[in-house]
Amino acid sequence: VAQKVLAAFIFVRLKYQKNYSTTETSISVTPDVLCKNIIELVINDSEGGKVAQAVVAGLVDVFAGESRVDSGRINDPSRHYPGDVCIRSAKNESIIEKAFEVRDKPVRLSDIHIFGKKCIEMNVKEAAVVMVAALQERIDTDKVTAWASNLGIGMTLFHGWNEFVEQVLFWSESCKPDAAILAARQIEKRLIQVEASESAVTYWQKLITQSQKS
Repeated sequence: VAQKVLAAFIFVRLKYQKNYSTTETSISVTPDVLCKNIIELVINDSEGGKVAQAVVAGLVDVFAGESRVDSGRINDPSRHYPGDVCIRSAKNESIIEKAFEVRDKPVRLSDIHIFGKKCIEMNVKEAAVVMVAALQERIDTDKVTAWASNLGIGMTLFHGWNEFVEQVLFWSESCKPDAAILAARQIEKRLIQVEASESAVTYWQKLITQSQKS
């Protein structure tokens, strides 16, 4: 009976599994074009935050290394880390060094406080909130920094994609042009990993191959 149930599960899984195609041509994306493409991708369809999360994970891969970056499915009850994207220690993978919360809807100060407290509960000392909603109001960074310092953690706020992309490419081991190309590749991989729609993956591929021709 158990074998029949397992076989039925596999059949259903394969039946509804997405069939992604991957970009096989070379990509030439400048840092500026990369950021514009990201904005266009997320605006086209955020898919409940899934697309923005995949983009952040792909960007973090560029400077931290894919093997150290965790990014699970949205609202996955089995997740055991505080943020949407986390970086594990290179020396001890059980330790989370940094946690990123990704929001494509307006963030309030109370949202940051909730995230910060969750990081404290899970012993994560460095956190960041990537706020990419078009209507996001500026949040007092000094006030957030002081609040976080009193709790013994670091909290960084990124207002919009430009700030985040600029920092990621700067801290990459590769030069910015090479890092931008790697980011385009990793974002594609992360979109597939979080099971974004096939249309989202195809749209991203279209953007990065058009960049090559423009």
